Amino acid sequence: MNKKIFCYVGSPRGEKSITINLARKLLTYLSHRSECIYKIYSPSELKLEKCLGCECCSKNGNCELDKVDNFDKIKNEMISSDVIILGTPVYAGTISSYLKEFIERLSLWLHIFKLAGKCGVIIATSTGNSLNETAYYLRRIMHGWGISDIYTMLIPVQTNDDLEKAEINEEINRCVEYLCSFLAGLKKPASNNYLEQYFQTLKKLYLPVRNFEHYEAKYWNENGFFELNSYKELLEILYKGK
Repeated sequence: MNKKIFCYVGSPRGEKSITINLARKLLTYLSHRSECIYKIYSPSELKLEKCLGCECCSKNGNCELDKVDNFDKIKNEMISSDVIILGTPVYAGTISSYLKEFIERLSLWLHIFKLAGKCGVIIATSTGNSLNETAYYLRRIMHGWGISDIYTMLIPVQTNDDLEKAEINEEINRCVEYLCSFLAGLKKPASNNYLEQYFQTLKKLYLPVRNFEHYEAKYWNENGFFELNSYKELLEILYKGK
């Protein structure tokens, strides 16, 4: 069965985007090495409504905006994917506003480990500034979604022509090797200190309200998270028998 890759790049520049072209090159290389299907989304395809901060997602698990822009279809694509790729050019020292809007619409997932067991890739491009800071933020987001294994591509680049440079192609190939290992089942997700601490923090937060009509606590209850002692146990359950 073909593995599925989901990719969102928060660049508004379309075919001129260095980050989109880098993601396309990565996925083309990967498709030559592994049986996979992929789709790259960008602001050109996704016209997203901005999060209103109404907290409906936390309270009842639904976002009213999904009815407006059909973002629920994107959520389902992410859930059914094996690998999640987030790409962004560095704007004003951090991720683009387009990627931030995308992430904010998935705020609920930061509390329920919705993408636990998946592999992640971060692609950040700039002329050289703030790559590490941007990657740090995106790693926190992916960990919050439950993604423990993340490959980070930090690419200092000036033009699309730079994507032909040997050092960039070497980095693409390293990422391809990483993904091939994961997709072949040779590398299974492993927990880390951040996720373990985050798991305990959320467990402590939701335990007192586990029987209330609160979606996040209800989700933890129905999925047996309260009975687990660690995030490592959650991953072990997900991969039992695989």
